[in-house]
Order: sequence, then structure tokens, then C-alpha cells
Amino acid sequence: MSTKVLICDERVLVRDGMVNQLSMDTCVDVVSVTDSGADVLALARRHHPDVVLASTTIRHMPVDKLVWELSQAALDPRPVAVVVTAVNEDAETLAEILHAGACGLLTEDASREELVLAVRAAAGGHAMLGPRVARWLVAWFRNHAHSAAEHPVDLIGVTPREREVLVLTALGLSTEDIAGRLFISLATVRSHLYRLQVKLHARDRAQLVSLAYQAGLLAGRQDAVPVPAE
Repeated sequence: MSTKVLICDERVLVRDGMVNQLSMDTCVDVVSVTDSGADVLALARRHHPDVVLASTTIRHMPVDKLVWELSQAALDPRPVAVVVTAVNEDAETLAEILHAGACGLLTEDASREELVLAVRAAAGGHAMLGPRVARWLVAWFRNHAHSAAEHPVDLIGVTPREREVLVLTALGLSTEDIAGRLFISLATVRSHLYRLQVKLHARDRAQLVSLAYQAGLLAGRQDAVPVPAE
């Protein structure tokens, strides 16, 4: 079966270029294109893409918010994987995009082969970073690891259940996965996430992930994947 892709970029020439590059692969089917992040959810429900390929230059919303909304949306048959192509973004912004749930990150000058590989990897439930993106993130993580260790996170007031939700969130589980793992409702998970944001003064779920790593909640876990901490 072919991999269905929805493309979101506000620049017509870039969108057309992506369509042309992906169309050269017989196993990829571009089902729709748009310039607006606000339109992506509706188009995803209509066309059921396997992957959304979005640039950091989209209209009406930041791309990390789009990634987050797609990861939380109740789409059939499963949440849509997102691959992001970055345009002159700093490593901190790239880290936030990954925290939001992106399955792939490439630079805008990625080759056709890299683009196709990233789309296929995302459709298969895997992740891929472009070589330049990986180098930027590794350097950024090394520069920030020491400062994060010097500013421990205060978890006073966080309940044991909220701590469990925080750990599972940092491990990359979706709201639905956390509910299933803890045998609680989706509404209860969202309530825990809201209270965690209030108690930890976190602006979004991405920052909760950073705080979990800074607090050492993932230390020693075999299922933890290191991510940059803010």
C-alpha cells in the first residue's frame, strides 16, 4: 500500500517542489496540500493521510502547536505522524517541535532521498532526524545539560498519580496511551496534565517533558530516550 501524505507550507513553490519530489516515488501518494495549519485537521479527517509533511513556515499557527494538535486528535485509524522541514530555526525551537511529538525533522535543503526516507519512517512508526538537525540538537543538548543540572525542578505538591502521568508524557506516550496504561479516562489524563502545568508553571506539554528530564524522573529508565532540556 502507498503512504498517503498531506503537505502544509505557505510557499507555493516549495509545496510544488515537495509534491514533485514525493511523486517520483511510486509508494507515496500526496493526497492534499495546504498553506494553513488551521486547515490540516479538517483535511486529515477527510483524506486520512499517514503522514503530514509540514514546514516551519505555515500560516495561522506555529508548527509545534500543529504537531501537538495532530498527536492529540482522534483521527481514524490512528494519530497522524508528522515530519517537519525546518527553515532557519534554532536548536531550541527544533527541540520544542520534537517535544510536541514530531516523528521527523529535516532541514529545508534535504535531498529527495532523505525526504522519502523520513516519510516512510514516520508512516512505519519510526523517527528520523536529518544529519544537520541531529548535529544541532546534540550540540544544543550538551550546552544546556550542565545548566539544567544546576537548576533542579521542585516537584513539591505533585501527587504520585501526577508524577506517573508526567513520566509517561516524557516517555512520549499520547494522552490515549497514558489513559490505557493507567486505566483512567482521557478526561482524567487531561486534568492531570493541566494541573501539572499549573503546579510546575509550564506553558505547554513540551515544557513538561523538559521539566521531567530536569527533575531526573527518567534517570536509569531503559525505556527513556534522552531529549534536550530547556
